[in-house]
Amino acid sequence: MSVHMYSGWRPEKTGWIFGLSGKQIFALGVYWLIPFLAAMNNQYGLFLLTCFVGFIWSGLVIWQPGGRSVLDWFVAFVGWNHADRKHLNRFQSKLLSGTANISGDPDLPGRLSRLVFHEGPGVESTRHICIIHDPIAGTYTVVAHASNAGIALESDTVVSQRVQARSALMAEGADDPHILRIVETIRTVPDDGTARGQWLDQNINPSASPAALSTIRKFQKLAHEQSLTHNIFISVVFDGYAMARAAATAGDGIEGVARIIQRKLHGLGSRLTAMGCTSYTWLDLPLVGEAISTGFSPLEGTGFHTPRGSQHRPETIALMSAAGPMGAINRQGCYVHDGCVSVSYRVILPKQQMPLDGLAKIMVPSVRGERRSVAIFSEAIDHGRAHSQVQGEIYKVNQIMDWRRRKKYQNSERHKKQLAEAKAQETKLAHGVALTRGALVLTVTVPVTENIEDACGAAEAAARGAKMRLNRLWLTQDIGFYAGVLPLGMGLERESQR
Repeated sequence: MSVHMYSGWRPEKTGWIFGLSGKQIFALGVYWLIPFLAAMNNQYGLFLLTCFVGFIWSGLVIWQPGGRSVLDWFVAFVGWNHADRKHLNRFQSKLLSGTANISGDPDLPGRLSRLVFHEGPGVESTRHICIIHDPIAGTYTVVAHASNAGIALESDTVVSQRVQARSALMAEGADDPHILRIVETIRTVPDDGTARGQWLDQNINPSASPAALSTIRKFQKLAHEQSLTHNIFISVVFDGYAMARAAATAGDGIEGVARIIQRKLHGLGSRLTAMGCTSYTWLDLPLVGEAISTGFSPLEGTGFHTPRGSQHRPETIALMSAAGPMGAINRQGCYVHDGCVSVSYRVILPKQQMPLDGLAKIMVPSVRGERRSVAIFSEAIDHGRAHSQVQGEIYKVNQIMDWRRRKKYQNSERHKKQLAEAKAQETKLAHGVALTRGALVLTVTVPVTENIEDACGAAEAAARGAKMRLNRLWLTQDIGFYAGVLPLGMGLERESQR
């Protein structure tokens, strides 16, 4: 099979001058007007002073250490310290403190506490899907647990079909005003070897030579220690503001929302199958509780070995009030929860091409008991707004290149490439391909007995080998954990209401 390459990732916004945004140019222009006026009025002392301060101000405006502006760092620092003084960075379960509620509502830390879990209608094999309502963001989320055969042994034709199916799913999200974003969460899980052991017991020949049987058992033990499986969750986030009118005509309150979502999910099932999902099921309340519980407590079990049957789940997991962690601490550089430590990163994709399975390189654990999770956020932009954005990008680059030609400067290859990429996007939009906003979050989790920095170093090295960059989410590790591990659709800021 040939190597399929990924390309097309570009910064969401590009600046006019040296990559600076309009806000940055305005902030610099307003300040440097002061020394200009001082020089015009022969106030050279004030001119020198304001120039000295201006260089510092320019550095604060332009410099973006760790992928954040200085203002963003300041806001994050103040927010974390305020929460620490108010003891909001520490969470203790009500079950542990003896004040558990009996209503079945989940006991979750931080921003998760605002989520409301509703029991919706039946879809396909699920009797009652779980609808997760975020009243602050105005979204409704449903989650599917899927199994995917992968692309390692598939032909080029099958791989291309699956890529096209994913593109069709994004295009459907762009055409549907009710779908806000789609999030794919993949978590590595140690394989306990139960299924492999059962297969061997049923198929091994007891009359085989002792040497062959001994070799098979050794390989089985080695595979048990090093094998991994994956939990794949697909979260579909609906825009509550956009679907308010349609939901009002379908029923009152959550019932109207549930009916609209039920109609949408029937059409999405075929898209998931075309993407390579061999099986999938929309999660009900007990299974959503288990997805949250195994996210916070990976040491308690692998979970989700039988995705189509929730009747076999323990009653303690079915009780939503037990879904959250027993305790959690949000530190500046990591998130501590239920005997584990997690570090979350924002993944910066390379500007050049990368293999289609490039993310697999950063998903391989390196420390005993380590789990890695990656969340891929895709928010489709409606075709009208996408076309306007691409046209604006082409106009902006053309203006810069025309100005450089008039000044007899040679246009750089970077501007030529930027223009070619924008025109390529315009061509794809004309043929119905959707333009999407994307974000990736990687979370590395190890038991507290292991060194988290060793695992982080291995993850960063793997990312460099795949031509990616990892920006550690300092001071916002709790939010990074919620986005990267828990399939609840949280993490990507809403650009604007559609």
